[in-house]
Amino acid sequence: MGALFLVLGVVLILAGAYALLRRRILWGVLLVVIGLAIAPANLYYPG
Repeated sequence: MGALFLVLGVVLILAGAYALLRRRILWGVLLVVIGLAIAPANLYYPG
């Protein structure tokens, strides 16, 4: 389950970076923040 969250977080971060490059600032920042919240979750709470 942790690997799924890690992959999902990385995908969200990459999508946010792509949105930032396309000048979708709010959407890009939102995706990056959500991705950063999800991706390291399995590192802090393994299970």
